[in-house]
Amino acid sequence: MPGNAKPIAPLSFPVDWKHPSPIQRISRGLPLIGSDRRVFLSLTKQLASREESVLQLWPNDTKFCQLRDDIAACLAKTFGWPNKLFHPDDPCAILFWNPRSNLELSETLVWLADRYKVTMDVFECLDKMSLRQLLERIQRAGVFE
Repeated sequence: MPGNAKPIAPLSFPVDWKHPSPIQRISRGLPLIGSDRRVFLSLTKQLASREESVLQLWPNDTKFCQLRDDIAACLAKTFGWPNKLFHPDDPCAILFWNPRSNLELSETLVWLADRYKVTMDVFECLDKMSLRQLLERIQRAGVFE
């Protein structure tokens, strides 16, 4: 990393999300007013603060970057992220999550499977993968246009 450049960290859930208080556990899943909404706003703020330099962390492979850009656009639109500046190590558990519902997740996985001609097996353990790992799995298993 050149000069005094600040390292770019992958997205992470707020600390209190991992160890919620009793009231936070009760309010999980309540749209607009629950703790999920506050967590989403925290994640959105993390992502909004990113600069395009994060894209330099990705492999310098044209096809891989096209795949990244296509999927990043899908995730930003579907899940309401403020931009497509994803870190290779951003957890899929975050990128494929929002406080509204799980319907977006299901629809997105079906769309990705259809678009890249992969089986749903590619998405097994999605919650334990980074975005880079997911893209590598899609690239190994898929058909690109």
